[in-house]
Amino acid sequence: MNRPANNSAFVFTSPPAGAGFIAITLFFLIVFTANPILNSTTLRTLGIAVTLSVLGFLLIILMILFLL
Repeated sequence: MNRPANNSAFVFTSPPAGAGFIAITLFFLIVFTANPILNSTTLRTLGIAVTLSVLGFLLIILMILFLL
């Protein structure tokens, strides 16, 4: 029987596990840095940042739809 030698190596090379690890890392990064960042911004800059990020997400979704 062929068995993988190290199961933990298999987990970290699978795309869903890697994406989950990156998502959890980014989540905690945003959670712990949001308060200092939001304290130093105005509503105008916050609105610009939200608008640009929403447009970026929409472009990513469109790219996925057309390129897959």
